[in-house]
Amino acid sequence: MKYLFLSLLLSSSIISCHQSKALSSSNEMAVEETFLNLYDIWALVAIDGKEIDKEQFKQGVPTLEIYTDEKHIIGFGGCNNYFGEIDKISNDTLIFKSIAATKKMCTDTDENTFFERLNNIESYQLGQMKLFLYAGNNQSLSFKKID
Repeated sequence: MKYLFLSLLLSSSIISCHQSKALSSSNEMAVEETFLNLYDIWALVAIDGKEIDKEQFKQGVPTLEIYTDEKHIIGFGGCNNYFGEIDKISNDTLIFKSIAATKKMCTDTDENTFFERLNNIESYQLGQMKLFLYAGNNQSLSFKKID
């Protein structure tokens, strides 16, 4: 009887552990899939919920390239190229740090606003080939997938 109880207890522990690993593995796959969807080239379509005026970006629309594996970003701000690091990333959190840009002088661009918003991003949402970046509850930057 004692051995039967121990074998049942051991079997139960093994099954429970296996189910826990399966759930953990499933969650990791979901996060990995989200990261793969982020890993792309995005073109800016809106700042603070308002569609961008292409006259403000005569040299080209700002872009964002996200490299989730290497935890860095690069892109074009409308005048200057930029690069930075991903400080934190999860299913809904995305925080950049150490964003720096080249220093060309441009007068016909709203690049400074773009960089200000990019530096304050805390979270994101993905949907229908679009990427929405948030500072708090405010949708700061919206992008569409371009590659």
